[in-house]
Amino acid sequence: MERISKIHIEHSDHVNAVIFSPDGKYFISGSGKERESHSGENTIKIWDSTTGELIHTLKGHGDCVTSLAISPNGKYLVSGSEDSSVRVWELESGKHIRSLKKHKDEVRSVAISPNGNFIISGSYDKTIKIWGLMTGKLILSIEEDVGTVNSVAITPNGRYIISGSWENEIKVWEIESGKLLNTLKGHEGNVESVDISPDGKFIISGSQDNSIKVWDLISGRLLFTIVGHDAEVQTVAFSPDGKYIVSGSWDRTVKLWEFQTVELKTTLLAHDSFVYSVNFSPDGKYIISGSWDSTAKIWDVKKLEEKIESQLKLEEFQRKMEKDIRERLEEEQIKSLETEEQSKIDEERQIKFEEKRRKELRDKKLKHLVETIKDIKKISQIFDEISFDEIAERTGNKADEIGDLIENLILRGTIEGRIKGNNVIFGKEEQTVMAFKAYRDRINQLKNILQVSKRVKLDMMKNALGMEKESFDKIIFSWAVQFGFVIEGDELITTKKAVDNFIGMLEGSTKAEDTENSIKTKKTKKIKKHKK
Repeated sequence: MERISKIHIEHSDHVNAVIFSPDGKYFISGSGKERESHSGENTIKIWDSTTGELIHTLKGHGDCVTSLAISPNGKYLVSGSEDSSVRVWELESGKHIRSLKKHKDEVRSVAISPNGNFIISGSYDKTIKIWGLMTGKLILSIEEDVGTVNSVAITPNGRYIISGSWENEIKVWEIESGKLLNTLKGHEGNVESVDISPDGKFIISGSQDNSIKVWDLISGRLLFTIVGHDAEVQTVAFSPDGKYIVSGSWDRTVKLWEFQTVELKTTLLAHDSFVYSVNFSPDGKYIISGSWDSTAKIWDVKKLEEKIESQLKLEEFQRKMEKDIRERLEEEQIKSLETEEQSKIDEERQIKFEEKRRKELRDKKLKHLVETIKDIKKISQIFDEISFDEIAERTGNKADEIGDLIENLILRGTIEGRIKGNNVIFGKEEQTVMAFKAYRDRINQLKNILQVSKRVKLDMMKNALGMEKESFDKIIFSWAVQFGFVIEGDELITTKKAVDNFIGMLEGSTKAEDTENSIKTKKTKKIKKHKK
């Protein structure tokens, strides 16, 4: 933010209005305190715009000077005041020429037509009056639908008057007839200031709602709303080339905006109190601001533009650095995410591979078990007695594994026989029948367990069957695969379907045995002997 001004001048009271002469030789300031005080400086001062030297002090208003205007030829100065009068002065000499006293309340704004023939004044008495500059004669008083006027401006072609009012409205009037042509609504607070672009196409307005609005003059359409001040926007003005808008606010700042982009170019920490008036020099090189801190200041636009350009370059450099840093961080983050994602993919692949390998191994073991059982059934039909070692050799298993398997097959009734030492004797014996009855009792016990619990401890099943741990561990796997059980840790997870299938198998084997035992006369099984 810019703090240093080119020229700094002081009044003893509030500076309410500031303006440059058309040739840029002078700048003029009007001062005085608010009406309620009925005291104050109430003067107009004319200053040398190059040195800041005071040239004239104009006295005559009985109350606060609120506004100033200079004729296009630079000969006459017009002032409006809270004393309800408009005064005409000779600029070069400071001589008072005449007073215009038809208003009934304070005059808030004055303007001079581009041809220098007319004075326009707007007042709190809800009228706009048009006067002859040279004669002081009241030509027209616009009174209907005017509202409480804060600001007036004239279009460059001299055909229209623009007014801003306490009623939050901007109105467009035909200067020749005084006819109301359009009412622009959109502000939510008093319209404090209006100005017209040099080409006559646009209106800008500053309001108590803290905003600046840009309007199309012909259609009355709202084009932009500029927000940036933190308090009431008291004053606005176009630069002579229409490139910039300058605004002053109760937030004590002056802001410079680029009109085409509506972009804030810089903020001037201008004053210690409300900024009440701003204007450009005729060549657009300087901005003047007046404040209730009793000062007026002139700012060099070219220096501001240079600072703005430097700031833009710095901001562009900072944006580029931030972009580079952001892109590098994003690249590193992406690489990190890719590495993490790849690690997850590799881990998932490994888990799937292990699951597939375990499944293949289970399937292989199950297939081998099924084939072994088939082989043992065939062997039981060929031999009446055979050793575990020979069965193991014939089926491709270990002898101790074959012994456990055959013991289970006999208990389940899959094959008929009994174990003698390291041999198996095929065929039924009374001892085998008794063993099977004991096995059937255990089966009934297991059946009850499975029907009442969805999670069964493996040790409970092993004890119910009366089996050794090694034998049980081998056969439980085949049951899980065959009937759809799930082994989880030391528990068997059951479903109704798996239990029904399993119990069906168990009941089928015990039923067959019961039927056979009911026959009193045993049939002797024919044993085929194998000749090597």
